[in-house]
Parts: sequence; C-alpha cells; structure tokens
Amino acid sequence: MPEPTTRGAGAARRRARSAHGVPLLERGSLVELAGTLSSCAGYVGNDSGISQLAAALGIPAICLYGPTDPAVWGPRGPNARILSAPARTTESLASIEVEPVFASVVEMVRRE
Repeated sequence: MPEPTTRGAGAARRRARSAHGVPLLERGSLVELAGTLSSCAGYVGNDSGISQLAAALGIPAICLYGPTDPAVWGPRGPNARILSAPARTTESLASIEVEPVFASVVEMVRRE
C-alpha cells in the first residue's frame, strides 16, 4: 500500500521522471494519470486506453493507429487527430512515418 504522500496527481508529477525532456510517469493509478495528462499541452501516443483518456480530457491528442480500426476504436472529440498506418498488420504501427507525426505536432502546437 502506498504511503499517503504518494497519492494523487501531485504525487504522480513528483514521481515523474524525464527522458530527453519528455516526462515519463511510472506506476501511477488511472486517477494519477488523468491528473498528469490534464496538465499537458498535448499528447502523442499509440492506439491505447491512454490515448482515449487524453482525448476524453480534451487534451490535443495525436493517436497513432496500426492494426486496429480507428473508426471503431479511435478516440472521439474535436482535439483528437488520428494517424493510421497504410496497412493493418501487427507490424504496421512501425510503418507510420515520422514526418506526418511531426507535422501534426507542429500544427497542434500552433493551435495553442
């Protein structure tokens, strides 16, 4: 059981570490994750529940989709942008080129 001082979104941010200037959160609860995400200016991630959460919180989110169908599983909302791989195979997520992702990030930052 975590100590009381390690609970909540503030504690999650205190536990976050950085890799190349990008904050990383380890071993947090879903509530802590939501708190941390809510302080972000934007989010880039794969087809996961965290991408769904970021979009649900209204955070500008760029969501990368490989083998799963974003029409079925993609996040909804005006701030969610989906970039899909050309083919839906288990290796397809890696086939998404860096340039369109980077261009989407630049566009997201300019909107802010």
